[in-house]
Parts: sequence; structure tokens; C-alpha cells
Amino acid sequence: MKKTTLIWAVLFLGSVLIAQSNNAQKPRKLNIRTAYTYQDESLLISLADLYGSFVISPGMDDSIRIVGAEQQDFDRSIYTRGDRMFINAGAKAGITEGDRFQVVSRGDKVPDPLSVGSLGTYFRFRGEAVVTCVFPDRAVVELVNTPSPAEIGHFLLPFEKQEPVYRRKVNYLDCRLPDAGVRGSVVYLDIEQDVPREIATSGHLVAVNLGRDVARRGDMVLFYKYVKPDLPPVIVGTGIVVYPQNTNSTVKILDGGYPVEVGHHVVLLPESDVESVPISTEEIPILDKLKQEEQAKKTSDLSEFSADLLFDLDSAELSEASVAELDKAAQFLEGKSEYMVMLKGYTCSIGNEEYNLKLSQQRVEAVKEHMKNRMNIGDEFFDTHYYGETEAMFDNSIEAQRRLNRRVSLKIMAR
Repeated sequence: MKKTTLIWAVLFLGSVLIAQSNNAQKPRKLNIRTAYTYQDESLLISLADLYGSFVISPGMDDSIRIVGAEQQDFDRSIYTRGDRMFINAGAKAGITEGDRFQVVSRGDKVPDPLSVGSLGTYFRFRGEAVVTCVFPDRAVVELVNTPSPAEIGHFLLPFEKQEPVYRRKVNYLDCRLPDAGVRGSVVYLDIEQDVPREIATSGHLVAVNLGRDVARRGDMVLFYKYVKPDLPPVIVGTGIVVYPQNTNSTVKILDGGYPVEVGHHVVLLPESDVESVPISTEEIPILDKLKQEEQAKKTSDLSEFSADLLFDLDSAELSEASVAELDKAAQFLEGKSEYMVMLKGYTCSIGNEEYNLKLSQQRVEAVKEHMKNRMNIGDEFFDTHYYGETEAMFDNSIEAQRRLNRRVSLKIMAR
């Protein structure tokens, strides 16, 4: 009896091992297309996009205007951060020191390429100005944030604080258009050297004829075109709504397989196509999951940690993305007692050298204070440097690269 029981136990164990072996050899079915659809949340609309954008609007209140500048006698025609200018309103109009304004320039009327009418008037946001001195009928303002130069004749609007937009960037992989979604067309390309562009690519701004009744800031759009009427549509690229207006919206191009042109079509991507966030570890696309596992392994194995913390123009405030990187640094430091934190601060070339040097120091101090409070460490663990606009790693003549120079380089090293 014991012998029979032993034989059955051996046979059962063998069958279990064979089943496990067969399961291990079965290939996993991975939805690679889905994996490529998801990406990390990133900064899609920056403060530079918001404060340096254009809008096409029926009109704006231009009663408060720039009428002069302190350095006007030097034959200057454009002014940037740090310059002081005079406006045609003062204490009698309710202006007080510390008031903040948005500097705006007015352009020409923009014709509607799809009709005989007009889309409205072109307005460009030039930057921010702060009132520094007030007289009865005049006031002095200082330019503190100017993505585009200001000029005498530009007007001021009350400053409204804007928030950058972080979203998951979508790679639209389908060859077909979404079944749902409001459709429109590209009706205007932004100005380049005082002349409207003929084509627009990634990072450029365009206007589409979808107004605020259907579009809102942060909505994702898909650009497409028809090569021939009897052929399927060609996907051109993706974009994000920056400023919705009454009859049109300003859209930033995110990715473009082809240049965007006036007359190309556009469709608002349904929310389900944009914010499809996995709800459990098992449903995380395999590429993202592998990336997370690899990052965790690297964090535990390496003796050094490094990151570049990016800042908005003329700002020393930590972004959500930078805070997330500092959380990773905190995880790296867990259980370590012998290390040194090196911080190097930089700026882009906008503004004067003295101001930029101070700004780079403020950025370093912001990172240092956050780390001290978050990780409960003292000054003796830090080695800080600040360079302003010198030793730039990226090309300051290109805005997309200039943004990368507004950073603090973080490096944690074992002693």
C-alpha cells in the first residue's frame, strides 16, 4: 500500500512539473501598439507658451499704452527684461505700485481663408510688466518677463496668472481618424519675421476654427490632410489647445510627421484616446513596466545620482516635474550617510548677465532648501555653484533649446 501511494505521489509531482514547464515556454502576448501609446506626463504648455502666445480676437481694451522709455534717447526701438517704460495712466486711473500687467501688441486683421469674412485681429502677448513708480497721470513699469520684445505703442492688460499644463503626451498610432470628435480646419499660421509662415512644425503655433464652445485649454487635437479626394486621410501630427477664443483657438504643434499648412483638417481627440491611464500594475504597458523596473534597479545599484531640474523663464520656482526628480533623489539617499550633493545653476541668455547670475543662484537655493527640508540634511552636504547664462550647454538662439538652459544640474556622489 505504501509503495502504491509513493508511486502515485511521484507521478503527480511529475505532471505538475511538466505543466509548469509548458506554461513557462508559452510566449507572452504583448500589445506593443498599446505600449507605445503611453508616455510619461510631461510639460506640454509652458509659461513661455502662455505668456508669449498669440490670439485672434475681435478686440481688446488698449486704453493703457506704453508711451515712452527711460532709454528712448539711445535710439532704441525694442525693450526686454529689466527695461523701464512709461505708461499713459497713473494714480487717477487707479494704478498702484506693484500692479502687474500683460504687455500686448496689436497686428492686422486676419482674413478667414474659408470665407470672405475676417477671423478677427491678431494680438501677440509680449510679456509681463510691474508698476514701480506712480504719478497722477503717468506710471513707470519694469519689464520682468518678455518672451518677445516690447515696443512703445504696445498696450497693457491686467495680468492674469497662468498655470502650465502637464499631460500625458499621446502618440496617435491609428491610421484611421477617431469616430468621435469635433472637426475643423487650420486657418492661420503664426508670424515669422513679420510674415505669416507657409508651413508650421513642432513647437510652432497655429490657429484652428474651433472656438471655446467646443475647445478648452489642454485639449489634444489631431492634424490630418487629404492627398486626393478618393484616398484615405493622412495623419499629419498632434497638437494641444493653448488659448480658445470665440471663433478660433490657438494650438501648439506637439509632433508632426509632416508640416502643418493652412487648410489642413483638425479633429479634437476624445478624452478616452488621450488620458487612458493604467489602473493597476498588471495593466501597465510592458515598455513602461520594464522602464520602471530598470529605473528601480539602477537607483539601488548606482553610487551616483544625477538629474537636470528645469525651470520656467524668469522663475526659481520648482515645477512638479522637478519635485518628482527630487523625490527620486530622496529614495537614492535612503540609508546613505557618506555623500555630497553638487548643485550647478544656469539660465538662458534672455536678460542681462548680472540678473541671470542672481537668478541661477536663486534656482540653486530653491533646490537646496527643498532637499534640506525633504531629506532632513544640513548645509555641510552641499557643494553649490551658479553660472548664470555662461557655460550654456544648449543653443540660446533656438527657443526649444534655450528652455533646456534654464536648469539646475543635480549630482549626488559618494564621498
